[in-house]
Amino acid sequence: MINPVRDSQWVKTNQILDAKRDKTTSSTQTATESTTDVVEIGSNSQASVVYSKADAKKADLVDIEALQQQVDNATENLRNIVQKLILQQGQKTTSATSMYNDAVEQANLAISEEGDYGVEAVSDRIVDFAIAVAGDDKTKLEELKAAIDKGFSEAGKTIGGELPDICNQTYNAIMEKLDNWSQEA
Repeated sequence: MINPVRDSQWVKTNQILDAKRDKTTSSTQTATESTTDVVEIGSNSQASVVYSKADAKKADLVDIEALQQQVDNATENLRNIVQKLILQQGQKTTSATSMYNDAVEQANLAISEEGDYGVEAVSDRIVDFAIAVAGDDKTKLEELKAAIDKGFSEAGKTIGGELPDICNQTYNAIMEKLDNWSQEA
């Protein structure tokens, strides 16, 4: 059940609230009386934030020289980096060219008459191997030549066509050496 509110209770509650409000107002008035604030409408104590030529700082010679020094330093750093990279690139190119030239020289030496892959050296190795496989049986000459023909033919297919001239010279030397072997007594 809800208790009804009586007029006397309502008046008493309002009196308590009014007393509290009066106490707060009187303490605020005392604080206001001790300090005085002045508000001026239309005046501004802050500096203008709008750019004006009169307020602009003029660049002096020291600032210009400092900026020029920064630009010069950045330019010098860039120049040094480019110089180092170009020098390294040149060294690598020289090194690669040197390696290429060395490889070409070594390859030419290897296929020369005195080299390990010259006509005589390679033909001697192939003929020696063929004779060993035949067991020194001269009746197997045609069989040996057929196997060598097939080997040269497959090598040509592997490199995509005709063999270089040195290979043809080696083939001719092999066939000549095998014929000489077969005619020996």
